[in-house]
Amino acid sequence: MALQLVDLNGAQQGVIMKHNKDKAAPILLFLHGGPGFPAYPLIKAHGVQLEQEFTVCYWDQRGTGSSYKAAEGGKLLTLEQLLADTLELIAFLRKTYDKEKIYVLGHSWGSILGTMAAQKVPEQLHAYIGVGQIGIQFESEKEAYDFLVSEADRRSDERAKRKLARKKFDKSYYQNRAYGAVRFKYTNKYAVGFTRDGYNSSRLIREVMVCPEYRWIDKFNIFAGSGLSYQRLAKEISTINLIRTVPELEVPVFFLHGQYDYQTTYQQAYNFYTSLKAPVKQFHTFSESAHSPFLEEPKKFINLLKTIRETVAS
Repeated sequence: MALQLVDLNGAQQGVIMKHNKDKAAPILLFLHGGPGFPAYPLIKAHGVQLEQEFTVCYWDQRGTGSSYKAAEGGKLLTLEQLLADTLELIAFLRKTYDKEKIYVLGHSWGSILGTMAAQKVPEQLHAYIGVGQIGIQFESEKEAYDFLVSEADRRSDERAKRKLARKKFDKSYYQNRAYGAVRFKYTNKYAVGFTRDGYNSSRLIREVMVCPEYRWIDKFNIFAGSGLSYQRLAKEISTINLIRTVPELEVPVFFLHGQYDYQTTYQQAYNFYTSLKAPVKQFHTFSESAHSPFLEEPKKFINLLKTIRETVAS
């Protein structure tokens, strides 16, 4: 289905609905990461069909792509506002599809929104699914930096060692664009970034530009929105501690995490998982994936979504 605009808290925001053939299929709201970078163009490019198990809503969050104008120049890009939009969209989907409950899947930055939405409205959700789950983001970032330094030393990668030494990690790392560039370069090189096979800028641009559901202005706004969203939200993301703020969820919880993920590290996601109280919780490892197992191991990912449906229904 083509992209459509819906009103969320007074702003027109874009969603793409991919329908399961069975009208009774449950709804899955996919909360993309970034912040400000939609998952749909990449999922489309890889031929991943999550609609085999759900009717899926891919939402361009406020400030992203087709929802770029809703950010109003960035002044409405706050965690509080985006969480309010998430809750509004959950209500919209429940009403539109006449569902008592839906599923929410949060990837990376979207896992913050998803976790907090599950805390706010557990009665409206079948389950929360966290992919590339964030826990304590500062600790995750420190672990990633330490890994890159160690890996550069193990490989005798002298250039990497010099660059990492010049871009020291500290509490204000999210403000240091040079640090971010070095981190991006070496997580890609060492197969621990967005995907194990690397995801450079030209690949991202190509997959966005060929996505037929987006207008040209939306495609350009994906990249503008990505920069603006990170600028406005980086501090909130980088200082988040979900172990402290979300000790318990009253819905079934499923974490799906790539073993080689150093965008949001496997260990920090597992730490959050072990601390979290929930009526049902499961942690699933994708042994051939980094940050995006739905792109890297799509068959296993979709099969696991089917298992999650069966577990929740039982």
